[in-house]
Amino acid sequence: MWKIFVISLDSDVQRRAELLPKLEGLPLDVEVIPAVDGRSGLPADLEQHVCRESIWRGTGFNPANAELACALSHQKAYQKIVDEGLDGAIILEDDAVPQPEFFEFVAERGYEHASMILLDHSSAWTFSFWRPVSLPGVQAVRLSRNADRNTAYSIKRPVAERIIQHSRPLRGLADWPVDITKFGALAAMPTIVGHPPEDGDQSHIDALRKASRAAGTPEGFRKQRVSLSHWRRKYLKIRKNFERRIS
Repeated sequence: MWKIFVISLDSDVQRRAELLPKLEGLPLDVEVIPAVDGRSGLPADLEQHVCRESIWRGTGFNPANAELACALSHQKAYQKIVDEGLDGAIILEDDAVPQPEFFEFVAERGYEHASMILLDHSSAWTFSFWRPVSLPGVQAVRLSRNADRNTAYSIKRPVAERIIQHSRPLRGLADWPVDITKFGALAAMPTIVGHPPEDGDQSHIDALRKASRAAGTPEGFRKQRVSLSHWRRKYLKIRKNFERRIS
């Protein structure tokens, strides 16, 4: 009882036309989940599910609406896993580029062997004393901190439930609004799903994220802000002595 959920904006017809035919013939049902569109502002009914000040206090960043919309879109997938009583799902964004190994991973049900597996990632780190494990169709290693990108990953229902529980309202940024290392998240080595170049025009979020960062502190937040990001950077710098980067 697993599915493949494809998260896609209604307007992204071409992206779906490129991805969905590649998924035909897989042993899992494929379902498209309409993404939340935050490019022109976050819908008013969803604003109640976001705590912008908590995000600012914890990260020092002003979140872009499109960034928040991305996290809320993935929460729709988690909620469907829970509501439909699925054991889990493979979640793909519509610009995912599956590699041949991805189809082997699905065919051999590799997704059943871990609570969460990132099939695409960047800026992923693991502790140097942790070694890769062999799963059906993929080699993977446990993450020591959150990686970037949520283009493609498998997730079991208990993890989906816990992410929902700990990220409503949203208090962290996409790609992961919670610490997924607490769920034993693994990262494929090498990645088995690709992603368009980040310097291209594929991403709806990147340009808006940069503009939001450049806008500086939200009105009224500066005096209230408790800077955790400074100490977090110091902590991560020390931890690098015991870690290795895999993407």
